Amino acid sequence: MSNKKIASGPPSRSSTARQRIFNILKATQEPLSAKDISFLAHVSEKDVHIHIDHLRRSAKSGTYRLEMVAAHCLACGFEFAKRERATSPGRCPLCKSSRVNPPLFLLNYL
Repeated sequence: MSNKKIASGPPSRSSTARQRIFNILKATQEPLSAKDISFLAHVSEKDVHIHIDHLRRSAKSGTYRLEMVAAHCLACGFEFAKRERATSPGRCPLCKSSRVNPPLFLLNYL
């Protein structure tokens, strides 16, 4: 995780996990991985993927767009550009390496 300027205190009891994830993405200008979001929002990484998918669907009717920076293979550089799922791929289809950088998420306003 890089140097982020986001306070990582205990989660607010008045906000839901999805609201915390949205606020974290809104507060940062750089793409974050699900692991980074999980740490900052105090939510399991598995749940982050579920919330990210929902935020992406609800963004279609809102004033923001949740963009995903595609995962890529560290061994051969293959980019998973057509992949729609928020989860990280298990291995590269070209070189079969399991060294894959996960997708990153960024919130942009229209």
